Parts: sequence; structure tokens; C-alpha cells
Amino acid sequence: MSWELISHLLRTAHQKNVEEGVFMPYPFLEPEEIREKIESRGGVMFVAMMDDKLVGTGAVILLNQKLWCGSGQYGYHCFDAVLPEYAGKGVYKALASAQEEYVKSHHVDRIFFDTHEKNYRMIEVSRKSGYEFVEYRIRKDHNSVLMVKWFDRPPYSHFLCRMTFLKMKYMKKLRHLLGLSC
Repeated sequence: MSWELISHLLRTAHQKNVEEGVFMPYPFLEPEEIREKIESRGGVMFVAMMDDKLVGTGAVILLNQKLWCGSGQYGYHCFDAVLPEYAGKGVYKALASAQEEYVKSHHVDRIFFDTHEKNYRMIEVSRKSGYEFVEYRIRKDHNSVLMVKWFDRPPYSHFLCRMTFLKMKYMKKLRHLLGLSC
């Protein structure tokens, strides 16, 4: 599968988001930049095909980071997209499942992703799949939410995750409004 085809799918699939005011820069990177972001960190790109046509993508990268909700290695899924005419047909679910299995096969117990705070459809799908809000990020071109799914029993209650996330979100927004560093 060529990076040009993957890039074209990402742009096409995310166009509706742009029209709704939900712009994220990663889907609009050049093909070589997409490849570099994934391969330079040892990631892998998954693709979904139907009738010999590329209809969805999703990458996963294994990273190490310390967050309030845990430190050490975790899976990070990114570059997720499904062509609009294939939405609701299980393509995203199949890609997400493949990403999660890849992470589990590396003996990692959680997977993260982030999305635009107004990408309500993606947030709701993720919540229904067992993801929790854990961090709020203010970026120069949009604000995003970081969500995590633990494969084993979550070490924190849903209530604690939600309250920690809300505290972080409103503290960061207040600091941003006051011109303080986030």
C-alpha cells in the first residue's frame, strides 16, 4: 500500500470534520511526513480493504511516557480514518481491534489516542469501547482530549478519571485564558 493512497484516504475521510469546524493537522500531512511520523517511532500502519479498495487506516506506535494515569510503555493509535461511504460498516471497529491486538501482543496493558475536543462522534465511539478521558491538551490550532483504554482491570475508577480530567481541563483553560503557560 502506498503512502500516497493512505494520505489521500486520510484527507478524504477527514474532510467532513473540517467542514464541521473540527480540524486536526495530522490527516493533512504529506505522504512522506505520515510515513516518517509512524516509522521513525517503530509504528505500524493498518489498512482496511473492501472490494480491492482502501477504505480505512489506523496506525499504532509503542511509546514510553509518564502521565498521571500511569507510566511506562503504552500503545498510541493515530491516523485513524474511514471513508464516509464505509462509515457504520464495522471498518473502524476492525481497525481498532487490530491495533489493540498488536499492542497486547507486545505485552502492553493500555492504549491511548487523542482527538479534537469537538470530534464528538469519535469520542462517543471510544467511550462505548471502554476508553476513559485522562488528559486535556491545549494546542496552537485546536484543543484535544487524550483517552486511554486499559486491557486489564482499570487501576482507577471511572469517577476518579472523570474528575481528574475535568480538573485538568478547566485549570488548563483558565491558565490559557490568563496567558499563563500550560
